[in-house]
Amino acid sequence: MIILFANKFRYIYPSTAPLLALLYCLHTRSLSPCVKPINWNTSHGFVRKSPLLSLLERCKSLLQLRQIQAQMVLTGLIDNSFAASRLVAFCALSESRALEYCTKMLYSIREPNVFSWNVTIRGFVESGELEGAVMLYKRMLRCGVLKPDNHTYPLLLKACSCPSMNCVGFTVLGHVLKFGFELDIFVHNASITMLLSYGDLEAACDVFNKGCVRDLVTWNAMITGCVRRGLANEAKQLYREMEAEKVKPNEITMIGIISSCSQLQDLNLGREFHRYIKEHGLELTIPLNNALMDMYVKCGDLLAARVLFNNMAHKTLVSWTTMVLGYARFGFLDVARELLYKIPEKSVVPWNAIISGCLQAKNSKEALALFHEMQALCKELPRTAQIRLVSSHQEVYEPCDDSFALVDALLADRNNLLEHHPTLCMEIGCGSGYVITSLALILGQEGCGVNYIATDINPHAVRVTRETLEAHGVGAELIVTDIASGLEERLAGLVDVMVVNPPYVPTPEDEVGVEGITSSWAGGENGRSVIDRILPVADRLMSEKGWLYMVTLTANNPSEICREMRKKGYASKIVVQRSTEEESLHIIKFWRDFDTEVNETDQSASGFIGSLLTQIPLFSYWRGTSSDNKC
Repeated sequence: MIILFANKFRYIYPSTAPLLALLYCLHTRSLSPCVKPINWNTSHGFVRKSPLLSLLERCKSLLQLRQIQAQMVLTGLIDNSFAASRLVAFCALSESRALEYCTKMLYSIREPNVFSWNVTIRGFVESGELEGAVMLYKRMLRCGVLKPDNHTYPLLLKACSCPSMNCVGFTVLGHVLKFGFELDIFVHNASITMLLSYGDLEAACDVFNKGCVRDLVTWNAMITGCVRRGLANEAKQLYREMEAEKVKPNEITMIGIISSCSQLQDLNLGREFHRYIKEHGLELTIPLNNALMDMYVKCGDLLAARVLFNNMAHKTLVSWTTMVLGYARFGFLDVARELLYKIPEKSVVPWNAIISGCLQAKNSKEALALFHEMQALCKELPRTAQIRLVSSHQEVYEPCDDSFALVDALLADRNNLLEHHPTLCMEIGCGSGYVITSLALILGQEGCGVNYIATDINPHAVRVTRETLEAHGVGAELIVTDIASGLEERLAGLVDVMVVNPPYVPTPEDEVGVEGITSSWAGGENGRSVIDRILPVADRLMSEKGWLYMVTLTANNPSEICREMRKKGYASKIVVQRSTEEESLHIIKFWRDFDTEVNETDQSASGFIGSLLTQIPLFSYWRGTSSDNKC
């Protein structure tokens, strides 16, 4: 509970919070795995004995491939499923990757083997074509001849690790259980990684604890998942359990556990793990070096961080910015500025850090000069409300991680919003006005003719929002009311875009709706009391083409919210997921799509695994209604 409240209480320390948030957001990049080049070649004996296949292994272009393919057709070698799979592998994974040609070739093979399907799916996953990978899987099932194997599902689970694919991911996990692959170590690890990517730590722990197989990858996934959720003590406990089971950590393990030291601001523990890295000869990779620097900065040992920084042969933007943020955080603005000018890559992030540092040091003149300098050097600035122009009041919640994540979702969807041509946009619970102002700026002149309306139960929030709008030169109709009380008849079916950052923190029910700033975060049991009141109102107000963007917390059970909205005829996807030191946020986009309406499913099975089994009937839908359905 303390963790969930911490983010909402940051308004007490407005000058330091942006710096800490920037440090954390930058450092989480270290937790992402490095992408390595894919080797598609093989030394199979059949390949060595075949001149054409040996030549194919040395192929460098699609033109050369087509010439080899023509010879394979003439010689009849194309009818060999293994030989044909080598053509597919080249198109899917080589540097001359051609996925469209790859799928055409796959569908033309008389009897494609499982490897051909798997390598094509992998090509789509590695290229970021996640929906294409899922559609291939669907077609593979519809063929009715081949069944997926233990190599298929790690690829699919990786594809479904994108938060917007969570519904498909749970279905695929149901298929894993149906086909009995849950004991395969690679499938097991991929399942845990996917669940953690959704922020569903409880389900991941359930799979982890009940699993019969574990390896270093399993432990690393769980430790990293806890760190992303801000559960540093739990990550540390997992590490100790891993030690007790005689599993030796690697560089990925150390990145996670050192990040937990950063969150705990435990300098002694961080130094202990740094010594372990040196004594056991672990490679000091760039992400690991950045994690150590971040730990020392957050624990106040700038000298140790600077030594690591100076010894880096290759410094990334994360490395530079970590040091700039560190010096700015502790008031060494001259040193921070000196480093800032040395950064090879121009980015808004380090500039924002040092500007915040100047404001913290009450040097507004230098902050303004740096802002103008940033405008000149960084050509593309975000089309959002500027924090320095956002008004404030002690009883009004200031913009923080949840507000920023919601605006980022709108920014990412800007082109779709412009093509959507909304006529009425509405925010429920406007707070400081940061979100509704940013929405108006995101639509800009291209959104000419759009009307904006914002409500809040707090009269101070309405006044602050008006000041924020005026400071940015935009306008909106502002109304003091509870959600949309008194407006439902007037606005029924008219709202084309609705944005909501509701009170989502789990609290006692008697804190919901109280006067003052508490009402901005108090969400009652599971944080759902206000959310569950807003959703029916949104359903009544939104037009046929209406879009709803809503902030939720993992504790709110976003998947259940999506299922409830699906019953009302809404499709949904998670457009932004953001893990901070305190919480895991999900920005869900809903839109009307009556084809998604489903009947309520019997949830008689207990536990997470039981709930997955209820989704397996989708398998029959994916296979098609006819048993004779072929590719």
